[in-house]
Amino acid sequence: MAEQTPQNLYEDMELRYGAAFTQDVRDRLEQLQAREIQYFEMKQMIEIMFRYRERVRAFVVQYRAWKRDYDLETDMIEKVYKGYEGLFLRRQLKDVWQLYLMANRDYHDMYRTYMDQITNKKSEVFQTPDYLSSSNFSKRAA
Repeated sequence: MAEQTPQNLYEDMELRYGAAFTQDVRDRLEQLQAREIQYFEMKQMIEIMFRYRERVRAFVVQYRAWKRDYDLETDMIEKVYKGYEGLFLRRQLKDVWQLYLMANRDYHDMYRTYMDQITNKKSEVFQTPDYLSSSNFSKRAA
């Protein structure tokens, strides 16, 4: 399964759901990216990522069960409709896999940004006072 780029995903969404819905999703994502990340949002992203990972696992189990049944089926009419069912399962699996990859990528991007924010805040908050700087110590010793 080839990984989709965000642009391809937006184009696919536009074809499926229309331009207005796609633009609304884009606007909301831009609003989220523009604000400062909080700890509980990080926790929420982890939960979302795990939820989609479990969905992928469930679809894999379901697809394997379908494949086993399909291979054992001898009736031609049943096999045709089981084949259609397999097509739908594969599409759903592909979609939930792409959703998991997006959530995983977004989590890691958010994590890096969050850690940068924390590091920058610490450096702003915990600046070394002037009287503790090394240049002041050398002046006092002289």
